[in-house]
Amino acid sequence: MHILATGMGWFSEQPGGLNRYFADYLAAWNSTESSAALVRVNKAHPRDLPSYVRAVNGRGANLFQVRQEWKRALQSEVKRAKFDVYNPHFAYYAWGGAAVLTEQPIVTHFHGPWAYEAKVEHGTDLSLSAQFRFQVQRAIEKRVYRQSDRFIVLSQYFRDELVDHYGVPENRIHIVPGAVDTERFHDAADREALRHQLKLPANRLILLTVRRLARRMGLDNLIRALDALRHDFPNVLLVIVGGGEMYEELQQLTCELHLENHVLLTNRLPDEQLPSYYRVADLLVVPSIALEGFGLVTLEAMASGTPVVGTPVGGTKEILEKFDERLLFSGSSVRDLQEGLGNVLSHPEWLPDREQTRLHVLQHYSWDAVIPQIHHVFDLAIGKRRGQPSDTSVWETRRYG
Repeated sequence: MHILATGMGWFSEQPGGLNRYFADYLAAWNSTESSAALVRVNKAHPRDLPSYVRAVNGRGANLFQVRQEWKRALQSEVKRAKFDVYNPHFAYYAWGGAAVLTEQPIVTHFHGPWAYEAKVEHGTDLSLSAQFRFQVQRAIEKRVYRQSDRFIVLSQYFRDELVDHYGVPENRIHIVPGAVDTERFHDAADREALRHQLKLPANRLILLTVRRLARRMGLDNLIRALDALRHDFPNVLLVIVGGGEMYEELQQLTCELHLENHVLLTNRLPDEQLPSYYRVADLLVVPSIALEGFGLVTLEAMASGTPVVGTPVGGTKEILEKFDERLLFSGSSVRDLQEGLGNVLSHPEWLPDREQTRLHVLQHYSWDAVIPQIHHVFDLAIGKRRGQPSDTSVWETRRYG
């Protein structure tokens, strides 16, 4: 099966959960099938991209220009080859697709409510321009989703977002969980030596969080919870990996609470260093307060053998409650984080061992397990276009969704 996919940005240039998933998904798909893919790049040279990925050097200054750029790029791909399915992953760069790919079914990967996420990121901005931006973004999303034959989401949480915010019929939505590269993310043979290499203390209990430093990630709550816990657990060191607009604010909060000996902000790290941080951590903490659609970091850590605790938000809840409900906090407030972490740190016997943690990912969240489920959804969409009976069930994809 030959598909045409459109993403957002390429991971090496624009790190993030969507772009990580898109890159790994394409690599896994092309190991057995074939595709062409379009992504927006700013500086990446085409030779740095896989052969099946084409760069769209977007320079559009307004919505109309952006739409025309992507429409032309799609037209160019359609002239090169015939595709069985059009598979967009980001609505903003996909809304011209239906005008170009008129015969192929459209199966949209929904990675989150773009307009609503942007609204949360802007916080208390109630200006007319902010409201207008939200309405435009939501209108673009709704247009793309009206044109889509079927949808793939990574979690029940995202399915509900599609139904509630965009009115998509539930029987067109298929829950297919995310996956990780289990060869790239694995445990370390010598964790103490690796800590020494990363200049991290060998004798501290390391809590790790890997996040974009944005408001909805709950990182300020996590730091405040640590402030309340440090006297009972003086050996704890929180390592925050990631960059973003809250970096200076989180640094300042750390200083105000005199937590310099307990909190380390690394800023954004080169992608090749990230697996090492997962391997040396004793525990990954996911403190999100909103819109945690799936949480690939949870799977990346678990594939590396590191147990995960987190708030009961979105995909984090769905992953952890299928593994061990005791790893879920009762909520996302500072108090919830304080109590949840305190319970886990007081009862280390609750934590699964590293081998058990990795095995769960190997069994349920490898690309070998996920790609056949995606292929099945594509088959259903193609069959519907050809007039074959529609299977409105979600096959076995709900098992781990």
